[in-house]
Amino acid sequence: MTVLGVDPGLRLGWALLDLDRPEARALMAHGRVTTRPADGDEATRRAKVLAEVKPYIRSAELVAIEAQFVATDADRRVAHRKSANAAQVRAVACAIEDYAVAQGKRVVWVDAAKAKKALAGRGDASKEQMVAMAAARFGEVLSEHEADACGIALAGAALQERARVPKPTRRKSRASRDPLKDLPPKVQEAARRANKP
Repeated sequence: MTVLGVDPGLRLGWALLDLDRPEARALMAHGRVTTRPADGDEATRRAKVLAEVKPYIRSAELVAIEAQFVATDADRRVAHRKSANAAQVRAVACAIEDYAVAQGKRVVWVDAAKAKKALAGRGDASKEQMVAMAAARFGEVLSEHEADACGIALAGAALQERARVPKPTRRKSRASRDPLKDLPPKVQEAARRANKP
């Protein structure tokens, strides 16, 4: 399965993994897209980011996007800055999702802790640990956004696999099944009468 992991935002990291290959050769492509306020308004910057990742979305079977979480903060200025940044990140993520769905791709949203656990084995892994684990697993030194994208891709693939595996159905035990059920009604009635105390 080919999975595109996306660490969204106006500074975006992406990684395309082919999980049918051996782990050391699974990383097919990776990159970063950075935009600055000088590049234009948010819509223009969003369009630039999307244009860069479109070819990789088209070549993936599954697109995994990091779901953002913004904690509230007592300082209003910090909270406002975080929420404004989160809105930008969400807008980029939704634009990627819309394009992927239009291309007929499956899309999953991945929690950051699950992405960290999938790559580094810990849900609270630091950026440095993510970069180090990506280098160890895939043999390339990646930026922190690209390393995050690798974790997002791995976690997205795991989520998709779990969704595919059907849940086991509970079968009634033979003891609870009525042994007379398959007999003709008159025989059932006679047997029940015979078994009454």
